[in-house]
Amino acid sequence: MDGPLLRVRGLTVRFDTPRGPVRVPQDLDLDVPAGTTVALVGESGSGKSVTALALLRLLRNPPATIEAGSALFEGKDLLRLGERELRAVRGARLSLVFQEPMTALNPVHPVGAQIAEVLRLHGTGRREAQDRAVELLGEVGIPDPRARARAYPHELSGGMRQRALIAMAVACKPALVIADEPTTALDVSVQAQILDLFERLRSTSGSSFLFITHDLGVVAEQAKEVVVMYAAQVVESGPVADVFRTPLHPYTRGLLESLPRLGASRDPSRPRRLAAIEGVVTDLARPPAGCRFAERCALVRARAPGTSRCATEPPPLREITPGRRARCHLAEAP
Repeated sequence: MDGPLLRVRGLTVRFDTPRGPVRVPQDLDLDVPAGTTVALVGESGSGKSVTALALLRLLRNPPATIEAGSALFEGKDLLRLGERELRAVRGARLSLVFQEPMTALNPVHPVGAQIAEVLRLHGTGRREAQDRAVELLGEVGIPDPRARARAYPHELSGGMRQRALIAMAVACKPALVIADEPTTALDVSVQAQILDLFERLRSTSGSSFLFITHDLGVVAEQAKEVVVMYAAQVVESGPVADVFRTPLHPYTRGLLESLPRLGASRDPSRPRRLAAIEGVVTDLARPPAGCRFAERCALVRARAPGTSRCATEPPPLREITPGRRARCHLAEAP
């Protein structure tokens, strides 16, 4: 197959609200190559989770409508598949690890039965599906998997529930797994175990992963490529090492500068304050005419605010150097 495993172009989702239409995400471009982990990064409300739900066609309509775009996955446009074709893809070739396992798992069915159901929907016999569900729980590191398969979600810890969701997502050995904030509600030690599990699954199964997160540490550890979102739009994309070393967009630069650094405050008499991005996030119901980050951008403030085209002309997402793109009029090659 030529090109990336998943190729999203111009994805726009419209939400009809009392204040008018809100588009989240808007004009989103995203590539996930085969056998690679890509991270989709952004603060809350930027459109990360909506993107995942849109790709699997799990958005409720109304209020959400996929207004534009395409999402080619293994040569088929996910946004235009019929319901029967879509059911054949979901779970088997493309799966999603939801952000909150307690609400994603059915509280009235044992965990093992829920994993077995995924297998049965895609052609596995009842007995074989039940045995395979137990094996999968063991593979994701749950102790005494046969007993845990009979347990209900409320009887498991948060880390075990997340592992059960991962087992469900990889049950049919999908080509692409989308993980939506898979470690957000977990303590640090369990987070590390879950991330190690993802890395092991990626190396053994050959699956691609799309990590949706706001945690730059997770990005640095897990991903090869990163896509940064701000106010429902992609503002930068490229290899993780390059983006972290020399960010092209002022928003990406602000995110990286706001991270705490070990040893930065060794002198107690001169404590180092964390850097912050000034201002507030754009109102997506009333987006500005120009760049959505312009009012918070240090580069714009240094160049006479209101006089540059940043305030009046929306910047395109353009390639600055091979493999690196930024949505910024002022971005230059490093």
